[in-house]
Amino acid sequence: MLHVQQVIIPFLAYMIPAFYLFYMALDIISRNPRKTEHRLVSLMIFSYFLLLVEEYLRHLLPLEYSPVLVNGWFGNVGVIIPALGFHFIAAITDLHKKMPRHLYPYIFYLPLVFILLNAATETTMFTSREFVQMGIWKVPEYNTAYYTTVTFGNIIIMVYMMILAFYLQKELNRERKRLYKTLLLTMGLMLVWTSVFGYIPFGSGLPPHPFIYAGIIWGFALRLAMNRHNFLTTFKSRYETLFNLNPLAILLVNRTGLIIDSNPGAKKMLYLEENHDTNISEFIHPGVMKKWEQAFESGLNDQLKIKGLETRFMINDEKKDVVIEGDYLLVDEHPHYILILRDVTGDMEKSRRISFLAYHDYLTGLSNRRYFYKRFEERVKEWKENHEQSLLALVLIDLDHFKHVNDQYGHTVGDQFLKHVAYLLKESMLDQGVAARLGGDEFVLFLENVSSMDAIKEYMSELYQTINKNPFVSGNIHIPVNMSIGVSICPSHGETCDELLRYADQSMYNIKKSSGNDFEIFPGKQDTT
Repeated sequence: MLHVQQVIIPFLAYMIPAFYLFYMALDIISRNPRKTEHRLVSLMIFSYFLLLVEEYLRHLLPLEYSPVLVNGWFGNVGVIIPALGFHFIAAITDLHKKMPRHLYPYIFYLPLVFILLNAATETTMFTSREFVQMGIWKVPEYNTAYYTTVTFGNIIIMVYMMILAFYLQKELNRERKRLYKTLLLTMGLMLVWTSVFGYIPFGSGLPPHPFIYAGIIWGFALRLAMNRHNFLTTFKSRYETLFNLNPLAILLVNRTGLIIDSNPGAKKMLYLEENHDTNISEFIHPGVMKKWEQAFESGLNDQLKIKGLETRFMINDEKKDVVIEGDYLLVDEHPHYILILRDVTGDMEKSRRISFLAYHDYLTGLSNRRYFYKRFEERVKEWKENHEQSLLALVLIDLDHFKHVNDQYGHTVGDQFLKHVAYLLKESMLDQGVAARLGGDEFVLFLENVSSMDAIKEYMSELYQTINKNPFVSGNIHIPVNMSIGVSICPSHGETCDELLRYADQSMYNIKKSSGNDFEIFPGKQDTT
């Protein structure tokens, strides 16, 4: 019959630390069950838990059960711990990268063969078979097998330390170096502990096998490493780090659009306060509000991702082009969106600028030759398909005496003069067609939906009136705008841009040779309807 102290004292000695190690093992594996390091550390700590549980149960059973429990349970778990330890050391250093794939990590588990041999032969390979009762404790005989076990364990710890010391010298990352130092110090303490409490027989003064309490040192050191060096982090903490360090703006919004959480990038971009109560719709530009609401509502209702949604924000009265990526998720069983915002204002401006320059003259802002040809061909195609009765007119313009302007006033004034002419031509067009600069001092107009030849002549007359009333003036410089103009008609003179330009050029050249500052419609068949 066991006395109360034979139950309570072993419980305090073994099960209280065992519960602590069990908690540690669960905590670590729950942080990231898919990570190798988490699995290995959790298994190592759980192994120490099993050692403590075995010792507690051994003290509840009669003395004759001690050899069986120590040999079949304690000894076998003691073989597993070094195998896990080597695997762990290789995983956290670069050792695993230097090992062949067909060896790593299997080579570390070769000692498990001893477990099979132990079970097959029913012999005691690394533990004592003799136990004596000393007070409440069932103490092993300190024989050769016992000291061999302790010595082997110390050698394993020293090999761990040698590997860590080697990689400590090669490691450049400051945080990893601190981690290695913490583990080295821990293993040094474990080595001292197992040496003192493994080699010195304390009799009934301490619980048997006191060296197994080194597992508590190991567990405590890992807790320290987790707190100080971000070691064995959880999924949550890793995602929090990504969330907070990501330079992009990240928002968590509920189904009404209320911003539930925001990272520093979002706070900086949107000027959010810490305790804000803001809806994302407050930033959406009115012009794209309907587009945003449709994407947001349909995404939530159908649990769809938002992919590359181009929208526009108003932030502190400033327009910002923003691309939104988003995904649907449930938070506390309620639908939410995690949104990533990219401010592409600069990129969009560059894109718009590139697109503008592809079809516009960089100096005057008018359409360029490329766009003029493109638009003319599109319009002629429409004109044919719709069987329109109206005329299309091409007006070719060449400035008179522009070389003299450049020579007398310089190219800066010459450029300003060209901009002034471009402005007058653009204003004269209104919605009647396209004004373009072909190059140098040569411009071209494309008049749409002209009812008759008289309408073309009337437009030309109004154009000259506008030009004559608006000479170029800059300071003391006063330059009248004179231009020679040739006009060709579609379909009378052709239906392609090249044809019409050729005929208009001939008429313009005729004016240029005579007095200049006038226009001529190319002679030939003219539809006056």
